[in-house]
Parts: sequence; structure tokens; C-alpha cells
Amino acid sequence: MLSPLDETFMHQAPVPFAQTVVSDHRFFDRMWLAGHSKDHCHFLMGMAAYKNTNAFDGYIAVIRNNRQYNLRLARPLLPDPALMAVGPLAVEIVKPLEQLRITISPGEHGISGELVFTSTVPVSLEAPHRSRVNGATVQDYMRFDQLGRVDGWLEVGGERFSVDDWFGARDHSWGVRPGQGGYDPLTSLPEPGTNPHDVGAGQDGFLVVVLWFDMPSLGGYLMKMENGAGETLYSHGRILKRQGGGFHEVETTSIEHDLQFIGDTRTSSGGTITVVTTEGERLAIEVESLVPTICYKGTGYDLGYADEKGPGFHRGDVLEHDVYDLSHVEDVGLPDGRVVRPWHREGGAIVRMNGEEGMAHFPVVSSGHIRRYGLDTPTTNLAAE
Repeated sequence: MLSPLDETFMHQAPVPFAQTVVSDHRFFDRMWLAGHSKDHCHFLMGMAAYKNTNAFDGYIAVIRNNRQYNLRLARPLLPDPALMAVGPLAVEIVKPLEQLRITISPGEHGISGELVFTSTVPVSLEAPHRSRVNGATVQDYMRFDQLGRVDGWLEVGGERFSVDDWFGARDHSWGVRPGQGGYDPLTSLPEPGTNPHDVGAGQDGFLVVVLWFDMPSLGGYLMKMENGAGETLYSHGRILKRQGGGFHEVETTSIEHDLQFIGDTRTSSGGTITVVTTEGERLAIEVESLVPTICYKGTGYDLGYADEKGPGFHRGDVLEHDVYDLSHVEDVGLPDGRVVRPWHREGGAIVRMNGEEGMAHFPVVSSGHIRRYGLDTPTTNLAAE
């Protein structure tokens, strides 16, 4: 099937844009956008195309007063593979790599709004994400990131409020990664007593620390992934310094973290992220988490949707909406009465360094045993233990 994109000179393979040369059913092409204010109001939205499952899905989740308002959507990708809309949720590319407009039309789903993301720094391309476990491709994808500001308005639970110069962060990623399309290929059996839905990429424990931050004099994108023993699985960082109306970009040679956690939970209250750049500069960034954090199950990840098959599964036309109780720092109350302890939570933060203060997106995601921090509490999307 052809689409308007096939009129361009941007083809990368001998297939039309509605197809991919990658045969893996988990192939995805996704955009993601987050924004928050210092008063602990936070939203997260995204949408994605899955060419090998003929699926297109999207979501928005909004935290307000310890409640998470969720809207999950899906449709077949064809016959409109270039349409960046699903149900009441639509994205307009106002200016490529600089500005996006998101609209959520009102309805019984209870979430509506209009949001405009405007960049404050250039996009940054991450190092490739590639790994194999027991011969199978676990992930093989690319992603670019960008910081900015978000303006507009949102309405949830019958309350309308302004989004005025909120911190914003977005990314766009494409390729193959776990948890897409309904199932992952099985190349080994899980150890007895372990949670088969925990993310670990074949590792004994898994920790992801991300800090995308924006301050008056500089911004940056930092990501580090480790196994439970603290061995580095992935590390990539970039610092962008504001100079003379432009930016001076420098890579990092190391990223280290010293985190604190709330009680015996996996919810981080913040800590210190220290980086060394290729220019030999050492930067120590103090981070204060904004809690509660978004529970990704509400967006369709982590066995999300009513069928609990996660994103990218072909489920036809779907519109789901619900509200989660986030009054506990770790456990999440679902509308059906279950209480879950999901491993994937993401939130905002306040950052400070050298007398400056700024805002950040600060996910600290873990599963299994993390020896350094003594994290042993189980995570599950089925029932908190």
C-alpha cells in the first residue's frame, strides 16, 4: 500500500513506507512526550505504528491530586499508515524537530486538551540500543531526544487547568525492543519463583537511570543501564551548554549515580548524578524527585489494556479509560480493586547545580535484586505482594 510519504525521496529500502524490511513482529515507530510543573502535576502521551501487526496505538495519562487519569487507544494501521491520530488523540508536526501540537478531543473518556511542545535545545541522537540474549535479538532500535516547554490546557475529572511554560521532554524511537506486539520470543525458561514479566534482558536484576534536564546555562540527556551486580549494560550522555545564543555540545565519558529511595520501596526520592565529559569537566547534579510518578500500565505498557497484552498488539478499534489511585508511593490501586506494584514508573524532578535550578525528567526503573541499593521487593503488574 502506498501513502503520501512515498511521494518523497526519503525511501531507505525497496518497500513502500507502509512496510518495513524488518520481519520481527515487534518492529515499532513511536513518539513520546512528557510535561510537568513543580506542583506535581504531570502528563505523559505517546503514539506508535507497528507495521508487522497492522496496529496503531496511542495514550495520554495525567496525574492530578494523587490520581492518574488514563486514556488508551488503538486502531488498525491500514489503510491510513501516515495518519498521526487515533480516536480523540492527534499529533500535528508544526515544525519538524522543533514544535508539535497535541489535541485530545472531549468525550466520555474524561480527558481533553490542547498542548504545544516547543523545543529549547536541539534534538540529540542516542547511541544505538542493541543486545542479544541466547541468540535472539532483544532490542535493536534508535532514538532521538529533545527538551522544551509545553503550553496549553488540560481537563481531567471535570477540572480544567492551564499548562503554562511547563518543563517538557520528548523522544522518537524506531526499531525492535521487548514488550511490543503481544509477546516476546522465548529462548530460555524463567527461573522458578521469578516474575516472567520482569524486564531483565537475561540479566539478574536490571536498573535504568535516566536524567533529561534543562537549566539556565545547560541541558543534557543521560542514560545508564546496569544489571543487578552493577555492571554497565548501556551508557550514553550528552551535555548541551548555552553559549552566545547557540549551543556547545559535549559527550560524557562516565555517568555515575548515588540514589536515595523512599523507605523500603523502589521509588527514588532523588540523589546525585555525576558525569565526566570528554573535555574533562566533572558535573555533579543534585536531583529531587517529584512524587507520585506515572504508572506505565495505564498507558498500555506493562501488560496494559484490558486484554493485558501490552502495546503493538492488533486489537482493532479500542478506546479505554480509567483512573488509578496513586496515594501510595509505590503500590497502585486499579479500578477493579487490584493493587499492583509495577516496575515501570516515570516522573519529573527538580535539579540543582552550582547555584542554578532547573527541571528534569527522571525515571529510575528497576526489576530483580539490585545489590548496591538493597532493592529486593517484588514488582508485578498482577498483584502487589
